[in-house]
Amino acid sequence: MAMLCIALKRDHSVLLDMLDRASTFDTSADERRIELNTMKNKLVDHLKKEDEELYPVLLEAAKSDEQLQSKLNIFAHDMDKISQDVFNFVAKYSNYSNELDFAMDLGHIISILKTRIMKEEDVLLKEYNRITRAVG
Repeated sequence: MAMLCIALKRDHSVLLDMLDRASTFDTSADERRIELNTMKNKLVDHLKKEDEELYPVLLEAAKSDEQLQSKLNIFAHDMDKISQDVFNFVAKYSNYSNELDFAMDLGHIISILKTRIMKEEDVLLKEYNRITRAVG
């Protein structure tokens, strides 16, 4: 497996762990705020890594692979929505502390991130590995 894929999977695990830590009810509002902002920064770094290292390889291969291009279009649209949801969530709960609202919104964020991560690892990272093995 390519080193990039290992690093991206590690990022996925770290992001989900951070959400789990933020979800504990024994966490103070200040601790939660710090954890959410740290998670947002990690997510930004992760997305930048994907944009700089993963997607250029996939986009180049997609020039001659319609099926891959279609997958990438779907993933890009999906990621735009997810990123906006996550950033809105972090912004809202960096300054807001209604526990019931937080728990419901956090459940939604964890669900969409877990689904996205599973799809990304199952489709995009496998495609990346296939492409880089064929080239390498």
